[in-house]
Amino acid sequence: MTAYARPESLEALVRALSELGPGARVLAGGTDLMLSVRAGKSFPALINVSRVPELSELAARDGALWIGGGVTVARLLGSAEVHGGALALWQAADRFASPLVRSRATVGGNLCNASPAADLALALLALDAEVHLVSAQGRRALPVSDFMLGPGKSALAQGEVLTAVRVPLRPGLLQRFIKSGTRPALEIAAASVAVALSMEHGVVVAPRIACGAVAPVPVRARSAERALERHALTPERIEEAACAAATEVRPIDDVRASALYRRRLVAAFVRRSLEELAAASTPGNREATQALGRGPPTKQGGRPAHGQLGLDSLAERSASPAAPAGDEVPIVLVLNGRRVEARVSPTMALLELVRDRFQLSGSKLGCGEGECGACAMLLDGEPVLGCLTPAVDTDGREVRTVEGLRDGAQLGKLQQAFVREGAVQCGFCTPGMLVAASGLLARHPNPTEEQICRGLEGNLCRCTGYVAVIEAVRAS
Repeated sequence: MTAYARPESLEALVRALSELGPGARVLAGGTDLMLSVRAGKSFPALINVSRVPELSELAARDGALWIGGGVTVARLLGSAEVHGGALALWQAADRFASPLVRSRATVGGNLCNASPAADLALALLALDAEVHLVSAQGRRALPVSDFMLGPGKSALAQGEVLTAVRVPLRPGLLQRFIKSGTRPALEIAAASVAVALSMEHGVVVAPRIACGAVAPVPVRARSAERALERHALTPERIEEAACAAATEVRPIDDVRASALYRRRLVAAFVRRSLEELAAASTPGNREATQALGRGPPTKQGGRPAHGQLGLDSLAERSASPAAPAGDEVPIVLVLNGRRVEARVSPTMALLELVRDRFQLSGSKLGCGEGECGACAMLLDGEPVLGCLTPAVDTDGREVRTVEGLRDGAQLGKLQQAFVREGAVQCGFCTPGMLVAASGLLARHPNPTEEQICRGLEGNLCRCTGYVAVIEAVRAS
């Protein structure tokens, strides 16, 4: 039995946290929460923060970049301010999970989950960021280095919420983020490194080297930083820093990598980062500088403003924005162009709502963990995973499944291209491929092959028929 609240202001959010007690869980993107639900974990109360405007700020002001706790990874990728002032964070976002996850996962969630391998947290550590927290007792700020205490444990107190992250903007700061992985998507790093430093008169100033997945929390390699401070980035100095970082970290052996391999990765990543930053700092080396910032901000879809679809919201239809434990929550949404209503449990997945309640069986249940992309749908035009998206968060919004890609009684243009190019084999992955490709084409009407591959990197084909899929997307 799960109580549910959807506050629409920071004050109401703090009040809900206080009233619903220690078992209340904040629901932002829901990508990790839905995994916990699927694993059998229950929550006495969920507080949906998606409509708290204070958590969605993303702006540069007063010499810093302010990022709300509810800002999605996709929004980071689409931000010129992030790309221009916090490139390491942008690069971490670019390697974060897959496009289907980035559209839901949030900055606050990545920090509060306190994973030793957290991509965004590592970049923020290297950038000297601080988190801003609010509760009924007041406000406080903590350096990111003090916020993460251990695997799954943060300094977030009972009744407290992470409202924003402040990233100081340092003009001319050179930055790099690298993580391990055999593919660019859906990799939990065996090791990762974020580096930020300035160059003054040919020597390094205020270097920051952060290492992830090699200690209980992301850590600074301070001995490596000391080796660089006020020195030129010579090959010998770079090698000294790389060896110092590898010696300082405290990795473990586990199913993903041995401790020895992780140390070697740290040394290699620090060495590579510093070599690239040295090249970028060389006057006139335009190619190296451009390589660090490769990939300008991509156009991202945006969530419609509250009420834009002309649908009644839960808060407008109810005397109270909270549903008592055990009650299903009424929602209204547009599903494939048709207004529909439903009553859902706060922990029901969107995939279950679509398949079981509305008998739309095109979206498939594959892994159930966000790894395969077979359940992909469009939520307000953005590709999301039906298995990791809470159905309750679709209230007042538009959902489109593969059935909604048709052109009347005929297959849509993209669907016809899949048939024509032989991109349909066993067919299990095809609905998710079509939906993800549709979202990609909305952002890039004439995509390059690289954009197609990146846009579909969260979709797995069991028959390995990727060449025909790429050709079909290009031909459409």
